Amino acid sequence: MFKILAKWLCFGVCIFFLALYFAKIISKGCSGGVSIEDEISFFQHNIIPPYEGEDAWDFQFPLNRNFSAGEYFMASIGSSWIDVLLILEVFFPKKKQRFFAEAGGADGELFGNTIYLEKFKSWNGILIEADPFYFHELLYKRRKTYAVKVCLSTSDSSYSARFQHEGILYKKNGRMRKNTNKGNGRVLYNERGHSGFGKDLKDKKGTERYGEVVTVSCFPFSTVLNKINITEVDVFFLDVEGQELGVLRTIPFQDISIHIIVVEYDGRADYLQQIREFLGAVGYELHDVFHSSWTLGDALFVQKGDYSKSRLKTISNDEIKRIIFKGTGSESTLDGIPNLRDILISQESA
Repeated sequence: MFKILAKWLCFGVCIFFLALYFAKIISKGCSGGVSIEDEISFFQHNIIPPYEGEDAWDFQFPLNRNFSAGEYFMASIGSSWIDVLLILEVFFPKKKQRFFAEAGGADGELFGNTIYLEKFKSWNGILIEADPFYFHELLYKRRKTYAVKVCLSTSDSSYSARFQHEGILYKKNGRMRKNTNKGNGRVLYNERGHSGFGKDLKDKKGTERYGEVVTVSCFPFSTVLNKINITEVDVFFLDVEGQELGVLRTIPFQDISIHIIVVEYDGRADYLQQIREFLGAVGYELHDVFHSSWTLGDALFVQKGDYSKSRLKTISNDEIKRIIFKGTGSESTLDGIPNLRDILISQESA
């Protein structure tokens, strides 16, 4: 009798520990979390340091490759990065070396918000891009910033997510979204790996990348910054195709100082209001909403405190020139444009 009880007891203990083991596996599979060792290894292999060679900025578009600071500026009036420069210099002037983070860095050139800041104002920064095809292209541009192939988590933990490559990756309601117009928005690859729009560009094997499903690793924004020892960000450009609010909710604003947040959103007033309410509760004020031919809306939020939009309207043309062109050799670009201040600071906040 004793042997039978001992046998059943041993069997029960084995079942118990086996159940714990599988529960741990299932839990890890659901949360997608990774160990500290795996996390360290991931970032060691996926964070690319700033390019330090003299042949940096291998851009393909003339605007980015050949234009002077003045020409670039005049072609960019209406872009949010111009207001970013003005606000930081007027209300947050203490720093000599500024830092940006751009989530949705794409190919490092197309739709970029940070080229002027890096190329003409010598900012440091990090480009965050989840799409492996875009990231491959980004590396060819030889940007003088950090670059990391990762998606930003919408929870406080890390996980893996599956996306469909449609030019810019995006996900809606937990499902991969199907683009019914394959002629628009897709990014294909030519022999060198450079991206472009059109039906005749192929990758090295001659096959289209459109519609390919990829698995990407996702980490909270704070984790990414921690890996490069950054706790203060001058401007955070956030463009993650509908997941912006989820990403913002993961940020420990008590530990990370972000002066300006520029959020690209899908044009829906209700979504912008949700973002506005959340950021308002953590100390931000909506400065302006920008619209252009390539985006439905960029909402620019500034840390509350000394900031005042009305004060910006008193800035003279000469002060704007100093802020935007100091150190670029293009200070004379604005000569003969007396109403530049009104052009730049004309929109009303939503």
